[in-house]
Amino acid sequence: MDSDLGKKFRAAVWPLLVVALAVSTTLVGLQGQLNEGRTIKSVHLFDLPTGVSRAQIEEALTGLNRAIAETGHTEANYVLWEVNQAQVPGYPSIGYHFVMEGVWPSQTAYDEIRETPAFRGAIEDYSEVLQAISDASVYSRYQRVGLGGQPSH
Repeated sequence: MDSDLGKKFRAAVWPLLVVALAVSTTLVGLQGQLNEGRTIKSVHLFDLPTGVSRAQIEEALTGLNRAIAETGHTEANYVLWEVNQAQVPGYPSIGYHFVMEGVWPSQTAYDEIRETPAFRGAIEDYSEVLQAISDASVYSRYQRVGLGGQPSH
């Protein structure tokens, strides 16, 4: 009886393991595709500027992303991150509540995007919010480093 149960168990589990392996392999491949071509990252660390709401920041970044999408550079965009309230005990916070991240496929694409009328218009439309973020933030730009055979740019 144990051997019949064991055979049924193996017959049921093996297909699930094969599917799980296929899904995880696909996800790893997709992650590589998502990161491929994203070689420049800009990061603003900031607390909510006086007189600016989170909704205004979200609206501004949505407008910038819409303008970026019009250029055809689908691999470029802005993302807003907020501190997770479940911080790991014993690790100090970096001291800022928000992170605004910009991701760019290359310096050439960055320059092309920023010169388009749509992007310049979005910058103008949201200039007060973007200036408030700039005034309140610590800013750095990063270049991707290739690891383990990954391209760096």
